[in-house]
Amino acid sequence: MKKVLILLALMMFIGMPVLAQDKPKEEPKKEATDTVDVWALYKKKGRTWTHKSTTKMSGMDDMISYMKWEITEVSDTECKYTMSMLDKDKKETSSQKDQVMKFATAKSTDGKTPETKAPEMTEEKCKVEAGEFDCMKYTMESAGTKTTSWMHKTYTSLVVKSHSKSDAYESVNELVEFKE
Repeated sequence: MKKVLILLALMMFIGMPVLAQDKPKEEPKKEATDTVDVWALYKKKGRTWTHKSTTKMSGMDDMISYMKWEITEVSDTECKYTMSMLDKDKKETSSQKDQVMKFATAKSTDGKTPETKAPEMTEEKCKVEAGEFDCMKYTMESAGTKTTSWMHKTYTSLVVKSHSKSDAYESVNELVEFKE
């Protein structure tokens, strides 16, 4: 059961926003005015953040788990981090230490950066347990699942909040702790 919950939590944090990228909701497009370092979140040793994931499925108790990230080492080209899964009482159930993330952008086989259609985004403040953050909000729908996400405006890979809903389930992922 623990493996199923860990897999479900990882799918919610990583998989659902990726799966929902084919039909962006029509919202006014915000033009980018500044260049953003997509790796900025991972470039400070000691930075930590924790997400709470709550999933509701018909006929089942709510599934609550936490995922905590800690940056443990930083160089010019990569970082090492620890990712810990916590249960509903915030007790560690598993941990992956010394994971490496390289600061690189994917290239296609012809050496060019691949083009992907980004969802249309709007700026919006988002208030969560960890505080209030300037975010870029986007909503997408795919395979009967509607997902709305608020991504940190400066740390663009940091999910501040994400809400997904389908006929089968509803899931909310929320930033509950963020320490510089």
